[in-house]
This record gives sequence, C-alpha cells and structure tokens, in this order.
Amino acid sequence: MRYIEQNVFFDETQDGLELSNKSISRKVGIEFKGGNDDAEIMGVRVRLGNQPIVTNLRKVLESIHGSLPPKIGVQFQEKEIYTIVHAIGVTRLKGRAEVDELHYDAEMIDESGKVMTAAQTIDLIPHTRFKEVLSANVNFGGSLSVTGNAIAEIPEQLSNHLLQEYLSIGGAMNLQLSTSSSFVGKFTYNLKFPIVISTGIASNTCHWVLKPNENQTPLLGDQLLIQTIAVPIGLKSIRYRIKGTIKVDKGLFSKQQTKHTDEHEIEVCLV
Repeated sequence: MRYIEQNVFFDETQDGLELSNKSISRKVGIEFKGGNDDAEIMGVRVRLGNQPIVTNLRKVLESIHGSLPPKIGVQFQEKEIYTIVHAIGVTRLKGRAEVDELHYDAEMIDESGKVMTAAQTIDLIPHTRFKEVLSANVNFGGSLSVTGNAIAEIPEQLSNHLLQEYLSIGGAMNLQLSTSSSFVGKFTYNLKFPIVISTGIASNTCHWVLKPNENQTPLLGDQLLIQTIAVPIGLKSIRYRIKGTIKVDKGLFSKQQTKHTDEHEIEVCLV
C-alpha cells in the first residue's frame, strides 16, 4: 500500500498546531526527512493510505461455489459489493506528543468532485456495535454475510460450513471461507485501538474515531479500517476524498488541540 504523509508539529510558542507544508505520497520503507528542527519541539507524522486494498465479493463467492447459486445471485443482479481497506496511522517524530483521538474520514465522489449517490456504504469494520467485544479483546472474530454486512458472532449456519481456505482481506483481517449460501465466511480482525466509534452506513461516507483503551495504549502505528460498499455493476473505479484528524492532550498547552490534515482525492480501481 502507498501512503500520503503529512507532518504535524506542536510549537510551544503558539496556541495551536502547525501543519508542515510537506505532503508526499510514497512507498513504505522509503526514508522521509521533514520538519523544521529550529522551531518545532514535538510532532507526529500522519499517514493516509492512497491505494486502498480492494476485494470483489462476487469473485470470492464464485471461487467457492463455481457459479453463484440463485439465493446468492439475487444479491448481485444490479450491484457489485466490495470491501475497501483504508489506512491511517501516526508515528512520533520528536518530543512526547500524546494523541487523544485519531479520526479518519472518506467520502465517495464522482469525477467532478460531487457526492456520488450511486455508491453506498453497507457496513464498517470495526463498527461501534463491536465496542463490548473490543473492550475485552483486541483480537476478535465475526461473520461476513454475502451482502457485505459484518456480524459480531458466528452462527451455526456458518460454523457448520467452514472450509480450510483463508483469504487475506487486507492486513488486519483474515477470512475463513464458507460454502454457506448466506455467508462469505468467518473473519478474524486484529485491532490496535479497541475503543472505536464509526458512522457512515447507508451513506456515501465512512468515518472512524479511534481512542486509547482503558490501558491508554498509545495511538501510534498504522491501522487498517474496512468499509464494505455497493456500487452499480460495471463501475471500473471510484474516487474518494480523504482526510485525517488528530487531537492531542494538554501537555504543554492550555487545552486540547485539534488539527486536520489536508484533504486528498484518490482513485481506487475496482476491476
């Protein structure tokens, strides 16, 4: 996955955050040097994925069943369903900056930049409804239905039809495939930040808020967030408008500070 990166610096002499003008897209592993060591005393680097990982659920189901059974095929008569793996992360550049919250926003748009009404968010993983599970264990499992919905349990209908075949949806999520006519399979998900709020279902957007858990695990490192979408059949690509938000604790400041990254438009190939 490639990333857009932006440095956010905290200046002791200012009542707020100063965003550096360095915003780049690069491959993981290439060294990036940025920031002004003379003025800034602490800061973090925010990373946004600009090549989300895409999985076509129709193709996954066809690989299992050969051709789609009638019960499944009816779900795909006028639409395609995809999982889109978004990525956001922060790393500390210098100093002791603590991140209270990390937000990720993505909006599906058309080529003119207007809201894309033909595309719809079906579900989000992790979702707010997984909160109780996440509070107890950052590694959790659930079921992914043929309609793209995530369920925080494994019904008998699914557990009795699991195969010994696994598919990586993207980094943090692995899917054990199933011959069930109602489910794609059982998923396991590894989450670094277990306190999650998410919104966007039934709209053209997705939004996650990541917070430290009860052990105050630092919000550092990359996090993969999964959106399932329905789009018209034949659509070859989709555009997103994405941005990140960070909130930091008081530290040297008199109040909590909030800053947004620049907005970026990215194109995701669906074929």
